[in-house]
Amino acid sequence: MKYLLDTHILIWLLTDNPKLSSTSKVILADETNEFFFSTESVREMILKAKTGKLTLPADIDLLLFELQDELGIRLLTVKPKHLKQLYTLETPANHKDPFDHLLICQAIAEKLIMISADRNFPYYRIQGLQLVENTI
Repeated sequence: MKYLLDTHILIWLLTDNPKLSSTSKVILADETNEFFFSTESVREMILKAKTGKLTLPADIDLLLFELQDELGIRLLTVKPKHLKQLYTLETPANHKDPFDHLLICQAIAEKLIMISADRNFPYYRIQGLQLVENTI
């Protein structure tokens, strides 16, 4: 199976946060699965770190090294088909996070299963999002 990790799942994985559910841990430990993280997640983490809303577990070079080389998670860049999906994405009025919107579109367009704890994500199943909800 192929999975796209939401930004907070990446952070929880890197920091060994107890909010990472047992279901997510089992999926992440399965070496037959492929995992991806988005450049949009990296951008979100950098912007939040610059505004003081997030403390990165390492500098950006070390963070990327750990994700890609140590954990084997592949970087997914933004492609035209993701932007096309974004253009047609229907979003509920209460979900205004542009980072989430692009991640959702990447998952839909690439047919990746999203792992997220975001309570807004189940709404997007009707638009093709495959989702594993990180619930404890």
